[in-house]
Amino acid sequence: MMLRVEKLRKKMQEENLDSFLVTSPYNLRYLTNFTGTTGLAVITLEKAFFITDFRYTEQAAAQAQGFEIIKNVGPIFDEVANLVRKEELHSLAFEETTVSFLEYSVLEEIIDAELVPVSQMIEELREVKDEEEIAIIEKACHIADMAYDHILKMIQPGMTEIEVANQLDFYMRSLGASGVSFDTIVASGLRSAMPHGVA
Repeated sequence: MMLRVEKLRKKMQEENLDSFLVTSPYNLRYLTNFTGTTGLAVITLEKAFFITDFRYTEQAAAQAQGFEIIKNVGPIFDEVANLVRKEELHSLAFEETTVSFLEYSVLEEIIDAELVPVSQMIEELREVKDEEEIAIIEKACHIADMAYDHILKMIQPGMTEIEVANQLDFYMRSLGASGVSFDTIVASGLRSAMPHGVA
């Protein structure tokens, strides 16, 4: 994962950025390998910090290797402000598509550095897949193919859409899938003409 952080640092240097606040769950997972639901990262040109609450510190330590884990006890952005002061940072880039106006207002009030909105910097890194990502995509395709073959053989007249969806989800998980990207859509009859099968 630290190779990905190094690629981000190179982009940060090109844009003259001291640090980067990562809040998007997808970008956090990409850079840190963290799969929990609460946390954010601050990446400087030399250090990497992961901030989360007491529920996730153990998980973060195991998953976000190479990151210094900081447990926040109050508002999480207060820890970001502390880091900015401690590390004497002059600029803090943030993901403009995932930081709300309210969050920006809080950051503007407590951060003693220039806030720099950034768009798509990490997403551009994510566009180029490494060998591990390619292997995961290939495995996912294999699971999807096997599950589709399975469902075609077991589907019967009279089964409900929910029964088919549940069977498909269960079978994919039994093959090693970690979950589904979105709720499985099974629609028949009149509902098959509706977007996502929902009236």
